[in-house]
Amino acid sequence: MNSRDDGYATIVVTALMGSLSVIAIALLSLSGAESRRASALSERIALDAAIEGAFHIALADIVNQRSGLSGLQTTLHLEDGQPVGVDIRPVQDQIDINRADMEQIEERLRSFIADPATRDVVIASVRQRRAGTGTPFDRLEDLGAGTGFDRALPCLREQLTVFHNAAPASGRSGEQRIRDGTVVRIRVETQGGTAGRGAKGTVLLTGDRSEPAWIMDWRRYSDFDAEECKDEG
Repeated sequence: MNSRDDGYATIVVTALMGSLSVIAIALLSLSGAESRRASALSERIALDAAIEGAFHIALADIVNQRSGLSGLQTTLHLEDGQPVGVDIRPVQDQIDINRADMEQIEERLRSFIADPATRDVVIASVRQRRAGTGTPFDRLEDLGAGTGFDRALPCLREQLTVFHNAAPASGRSGEQRIRDGTVVRIRVETQGGTAGRGAKGTVLLTGDRSEPAWIMDWRRYSDFDAEECKDEG
């Protein structure tokens, strides 16, 4: 092999080593990104599990009658010390769209939905269902569609429900006592941090010692899809 061949070989080897170095750097960068993504996912799963645990602690306090039902708001702390807010409200104030009179539904809608088009969509949907199959609504999302409806949905969830509260209204002023058939909504969400996550659930209190509560509806949410009812007035 002459000196010219040696020169070509050196160039080829140098180019090959450079290419391998670029590939190695890219793989290291990808590995680091995947590691950070896996770590973030692990932290999110752990946080979701802790939030679910806080939800069940709040439910246990209700079942054991350590917590009231009239708009209770309290704070629990997760194992890492992060606070989570707990909000418990009876479904007595919400209108059951499967059972309430249309006049009652329309009056409630006029009181909190400023957009007449959205009100008309919801009312027409309820009327059509009752005049047709009569099948109860399983979700409030089935009442309509579109941008205006999506904006109004958080407010609809605060005012309407598809779950019937069979318990009689409390005759007491102040804290409502637990009765068989009482339906409550429990909301748990992180506080004071950047990773805003939470969970909502609708719970039926049965009064049965062997199965005191049924979780009828359960949803997780985060900052990306957190819902807030905005005043349209």
